[in-house]
Amino acid sequence: MSLHFSYWGKRGKDPDGRWHHLCHHCLEVAAVVEVLLRENATWRTRLYALSPYEDEQTKALLLFLAACHDLGKFADSFQFCLLEETVWNPPLGRDWRHRPREYHTALGLLIWEELEPHDFLPLPDSYVLKPLLTAALAHHGEPCEVARQRPWHLQDARAVKADIREYLDECATLFGLAEFPETDRYALHRLSFVAAGLFILADWIASNERWFSMDAVWTDAKRYFPKAQDCAKQALEELNFLQDIAPGKATGFQELLPHLFDCVPNAMQRAVLDLPPPAGPELLILEDLTGGGKTEAALLAAHRFLRHQQGSALYIGLPTMATANAMYQRLAANYQTLFSGPVSLMLAHGSRALNQDFRDSIMPDADTGENQEAGGAVCAQWLADNRKKALLSPCGVGTLDQALMAILKTRHQALRLFGLCRSVFVGDEVHAFDAYTGTLLKTLLTFHAAMGGSAVLLSATLPQHLRQDFVKAWQTGRAAYGVTSKSASLQSTDFPLLTRVTDEGLEEQGVPGPPAEQRKEDVQVRLVHEEGEMYEALVAAAKANACACWIRNTVGDVRESWRRLTEEYGVSPDRVLVFHARFTGLDRRNIEREVLRHFDKNSGPEQRAGWIVLASQVVEQSLDLDFDLLLTDLAPMDLLIQRAGRCHRHARRQRPEQYNHPQMLVLSPRPTPDAGANWYAEMFKSGQYVYQRHALL
Repeated sequence: MSLHFSYWGKRGKDPDGRWHHLCHHCLEVAAVVEVLLRENATWRTRLYALSPYEDEQTKALLLFLAACHDLGKFADSFQFCLLEETVWNPPLGRDWRHRPREYHTALGLLIWEELEPHDFLPLPDSYVLKPLLTAALAHHGEPCEVARQRPWHLQDARAVKADIREYLDECATLFGLAEFPETDRYALHRLSFVAAGLFILADWIASNERWFSMDAVWTDAKRYFPKAQDCAKQALEELNFLQDIAPGKATGFQELLPHLFDCVPNAMQRAVLDLPPPAGPELLILEDLTGGGKTEAALLAAHRFLRHQQGSALYIGLPTMATANAMYQRLAANYQTLFSGPVSLMLAHGSRALNQDFRDSIMPDADTGENQEAGGAVCAQWLADNRKKALLSPCGVGTLDQALMAILKTRHQALRLFGLCRSVFVGDEVHAFDAYTGTLLKTLLTFHAAMGGSAVLLSATLPQHLRQDFVKAWQTGRAAYGVTSKSASLQSTDFPLLTRVTDEGLEEQGVPGPPAEQRKEDVQVRLVHEEGEMYEALVAAAKANACACWIRNTVGDVRESWRRLTEEYGVSPDRVLVFHARFTGLDRRNIEREVLRHFDKNSGPEQRAGWIVLASQVVEQSLDLDFDLLLTDLAPMDLLIQRAGRCHRHARRQRPEQYNHPQMLVLSPRPTPDAGANWYAEMFKSGQYVYQRHALL
């Protein structure tokens, strides 16, 4: 290549001023893309299926655009960022001082428009290509627009343009670009959403000096690309979690869920095990009782998808950090049965650094397999060092918002979307979100279906209209994928219920409830109209060595209840746990551990006796807690059902005599046939703003 001067692309981290040639880095990114497509069949299948071209044509186009991703760095405003005192010297006669600086992603589009490569290369129509071209050039996580300034001085434009054109010619020959057939003008839009994440990931890997050393001496693309491929192969061998990992060979209930070695599958779990092999992407909606084993049923469903190549990873999204932490603990002991090789288990939420178990699981990338053989959860260091990489993990659990950021206008959302597209997505407590978050969840389902993914949704209190919305969102995504399925109206009102949506249609399967001998006793509900009676019930439970929980609708009410209970009713503060979302992260995590220690499935009478929990909504869903007595403020019916699920949740041989039967006290204004506008607000001055549809209450 007859370069008139050397173009730098990366600076070394050492103070010696080393730099890396721009064309070397661009080819290294293309090499990483090539190795990723070769080693990960799921990502390859997803990308090729979204393309209007043949597989080889799609591959050639992706590699070529990856090699063009830093095109804007040829511009003066980037090249002169490297100062004179380094080993790189700008050419004589070019004034680098006081040059305006546009970001190189925007400059890349301007250079492309000025060069007009469509005139000398076999490329798709410029309008068709633009979404995918922009996805490559915007590899720093944000969409870009054409730069406002010219990328070079007029007197030097001819030389630089000639260098760029020669480089593009070499890459087109190297990757085998050929004539592309005419397509719809929007044909590459679908592919661009996912490919943007591929380009971001490849750029991050290829920018790491651990695998790609500095080399400033350029030869040509044909001779350098094999070296780049070798480096990319080494990187992917160490980052083995980015490769396809085969599903575990276990198929039986006890093999997949070894912690239930002495149990038999319940009706919902049996219904999932009896499903036929999936012929393509599916949406499963599992509705069952709180504490009815939905999580285990979801894991069985996820393994079914993994076993039949409908995904190669798993992500479980939950409503809160507390529920995500609890699910992480449950998954850590058994997730290895879902996969056949060493797998990183990711905890994904904003306060994961406070989770000691997760921090202890982080291992150097190359050591994850060896440490996993010793038992317990492990997570590769490269995945754990940035939350944006969370959805790249083969197995992850976290808050739903981490998945929702894949479809929100956030930086690097495309990387999250790319990671999620190979995963089976499990959404727990999907009824629990407000209108805004619920709308985002439907959009996520549409995108996931459009990318060829499969999903499992769990709920104990899912309204019929919301179930219909989820089905519609899924079918909208499949239509965007190119599959036309019949719009189906839900008919069944059975409970428990398994809903299965495939490209062939909709199936609703009523599932038998537990047999009489296994059925939990109904929770007796009693309305209480005076706050003092709630405190007296807590005091009586503590004196009887029972454990009780009062779920209040606001944090302010939780704090006031603690004050009155300890100061006015004489309960020792040492026997009262306060749990809400307004603690600092570390304190909240410690309290969460303490609550689980006292009231989870493994707690005994010595941990439970006489303890009281005053909590906000953080305990009402997905936490495996069991209380002898439950108290609650009046709330919408679906939430009351969830809260009732924390009362006598576990079968226990021994409870205090007066608390052998499950009972829930509900603090409520007195029912009246003609309630006024302040009926709820007079008792719950703060709670009126939490649940604003008082007519429902």
